[in-house]
Amino acid sequence: MSQEGLPAAPDAWSLLAEVREPAPGRLEAEVRLPPDSPWFEGHFPGNPIFPGLGLLALADEALRRGLGLAPGAWVLGGVKRVRFRKALRPGAVLGLRLRVTRGEGSIRGEFEFVEGGDDVGRGVLELVPAGLTGSEDSG
Repeated sequence: MSQEGLPAAPDAWSLLAEVREPAPGRLEAEVRLPPDSPWFEGHFPGNPIFPGLGLLALADEALRRGLGLAPGAWVLGGVKRVRFRKALRPGAVLGLRLRVTRGEGSIRGEFEFVEGGDDVGRGVLELVPAGLTGSEDSG
């Protein structure tokens, strides 16, 4: 796990080619799930399914890349209302859409994954500045 909360996504773990901003407050990306992706290793032998944690990591990566956030400056503050609706197999091609809002001291990304026109999964990620996670001793 990375210090930001979700697994780091170097090279083979990252399945996002490009993150676009079609309108202010909106991010989009295409996600391809190649059969040789390390996300499928051991999940499950003979019946590979892309793990839900992988979708969370992809949404997190798209949010950070799309906003150009400096590594280590923001950490995962929360994950809410997550629903995975469909098992994803090797070779799947997904669309990822994020609606981004900034609040006082946080960035919220409401994400949705679609395949074909089917809702695959959705939820909300919240990022907070690295020093404000509440894990410090307040005295």
